Amino acid sequence: MIGSEPASLSERLAAEIVRVSDRLRTLSLARLSVPLPPYASRAEAGRALAQRLADAAQGIEGRGSPEPPSWREVPRLGDVAAGDQVAVTGQDLLAALEAADADTEVWTRTGRRLAREVAEDAEAALRDLRLAL
Repeated sequence: MIGSEPASLSERLAAEIVRVSDRLRTLSLARLSVPLPPYASRAEAGRALAQRLADAAQGIEGRGSPEPPSWREVPRLGDVAAGDQVAVTGQDLLAALEAADADTEVWTRTGRRLAREVAEDAEAALRDLRLAL
């Protein structure tokens, strides 16, 4: 076997964060501007993913609150920053997950879900974007 896939969900998530952020960082400005439906560009797809990761982290961090958090928006930066935004929000998500039990209910923009489900959805979104790039 040439390599092995990380075993735990956190390890797989961390690996996908690195893969996607590195891929976005290495794309030229011209390639970042290429449409990636339903997004206007690959950079927009990266920004949307960064927001999704940020939302997941914020929802996990606010898990103890009886009310959903006041969702924060990831700043809109230049296209070349998309990879960095995925990396930063991904690391925030990993840190939040480390502090929460996988079976804890956490906030999402659509209500409460288990932290494990939120992490699995983030992993799938990262993988889907990586394959689309």
